[in-house]
Amino acid sequence: MAKKIIFAVVLFSVIYLFTYRIYHSWLNKRFEPKDVYILKWMYKVVIVFAFFSFLWAPYSISSSVVFIFKLSSVASIFFIATRLGAKIFLKPETVPLKNSEDTIKKEKPSEEIYKKASWLKEQMVANQFYLNPDLTLKSLAENLNMTPHILSKVINDGLNKNFSDFVNEYRVEAVIEKMRNEKYNHITLLGLSFECGFNSKTTFNRVFKNIKGVTPLAYKKSIKNTSEQLKMSAIL
Repeated sequence: MAKKIIFAVVLFSVIYLFTYRIYHSWLNKRFEPKDVYILKWMYKVVIVFAFFSFLWAPYSISSSVVFIFKLSSVASIFFIATRLGAKIFLKPETVPLKNSEDTIKKEKPSEEIYKKASWLKEQMVANQFYLNPDLTLKSLAENLNMTPHILSKVINDGLNKNFSDFVNEYRVEAVIEKMRNEKYNHITLLGLSFECGFNSKTTFNRVFKNIKGVTPLAYKKSIKNTSEQLKMSAIL
């Protein structure tokens, strides 16, 4: 009888470990970390229990066909009960994914956001905040008597841009304006970029090309060529 009990313990341990493997994968996708943590703790307990049971298994395995048949029946019931139990008692603990792409719907910006976006562009031109190379979202918000959160929302939702792109577009246009003015011809492109708020040659070249599609030098040459053509046309 003792041998049969030990054999039953070993068999149930194996079945439980197999069942645990299946539901661990299932729970990982559906439950909070605390639920998985509890299962991991249970898993360790079963591992230790099964280890000592297997140590006795070679000395205790019964060859009784009838007994094995009964154990198989009980094992099947155990497996089905575990499956149903997990679905019934654990499913209420599930937490829907907040970041699911199927459930998130981007809200359309309100009319107020668009009005603030238009006002923001006017303020950028009037006050030339972009000329400050150390301009940040926080400092700009302070100058406009807004919170950084509101300002970020206005730029992101109202203008469909991020802060860096928004500011750098003004800086690029300021550089181009100076390129067109002959009184700045003695200043290098790098010098112009520094005057217009850029603080790095690499950043200036990269941003300029991303916005205009060509390098600052190529753009300046195109301006010069256009200017010369206009002068020739005026003479002729």
